[in-house]
Amino acid sequence: MKLLIDKLRGKRLSYKPAYADTTSNDYLKLAIDAREGLRRAAMRSDLRDIFQGTTVTGFEPTATYNNASDSEDNEGVMVNFYIQVR
Repeated sequence: MKLLIDKLRGKRLSYKPAYADTTSNDYLKLAIDAREGLRRAAMRSDLRDIFQGTTVTGFEPTATYNNASDSEDNEGVMVNFYIQVR
């Protein structure tokens, strides 16, 4: 699945090349924050009774999806993930 993250802790988020490197500190920090946010969202949904966890598999720039050159449209990061259920 894919989901847009446009803000993190109240600040606008933009894609960085470091998000493509699964060993970078930027990737690891964002993956932890994304996983926690996804977990919280799942626990507030109808999935809460069968939810087992979520795994972040990577990040992509939003411009890949909307082909926008406007910097405002390029803000945010697409998180790739899957949800584990019972």
